[in-house]
Amino acid sequence: MKKQLSKKNKAINICLYIVSALLIFTGIIMIIKENVLFPGQYNPPPSPTPSESPTPLPSPSASATPERTTEPTPVPTPVPNPVRIYFPRFEIQCDIQPVGLSDDGSVATVDAADIAAWYQDSPIPGEDGNSQINGHVRYGGKKGSFSVLADFKENDEVIIELADGSFRYFYVESVAVYSYADFPKELLALDGEARMTLITCSGEWSTQYGTSKDRIVVICKPKV
Repeated sequence: MKKQLSKKNKAINICLYIVSALLIFTGIIMIIKENVLFPGQYNPPPSPTPSESPTPLPSPSASATPERTTEPTPVPTPVPNPVRIYFPRFEIQCDIQPVGLSDDGSVATVDAADIAAWYQDSPIPGEDGNSQINGHVRYGGKKGSFSVLADFKENDEVIIELADGSFRYFYVESVAVYSYADFPKELLALDGEARMTLITCSGEWSTQYGTSKDRIVVICKPKV
């Protein structure tokens, strides 16, 4: 009888050890997933090509009489939306989705760790004005693609792919951290010179505001 109880207790102990090991292993995986970014497949975009100087047209002859022609009024071609953003130094890329405003008046986010949100009422990246793109530092227990913003340096390259397959190239002009409570509103102004503002969360969670205490803001300028 004692031998049977001993064997039974031994089997129970083994099961408990196995369950404990599985729980520890699961916990380690969750910690790694939360704090380590696992980038997906990175397909580097093409390098920018130098713009060619236009071929000069021959000067009209002094004796030639130009004919008056009526030229049609040009219709501006709409610039396609941004669909993907690249951080070459980190070999990270993520898709972009257009968003509007949330109920509280702030720019909405996308419920995914690896998808960025472009404020659709802001300019297309590279056009005049301030194009605004945000992304999560983490979401759903997974580290976000925009978590690398904290490691950005001046002159780092950022590349935007548009829906027509063309690319626009930017360099990082500044990296700064601001308190959520004292965030400078002028950084979100849509007018002014061409620039791109990348935003993500930082710092501890604030129960008062229901979000992280800080914001990392990266200002990018178009490469000429």
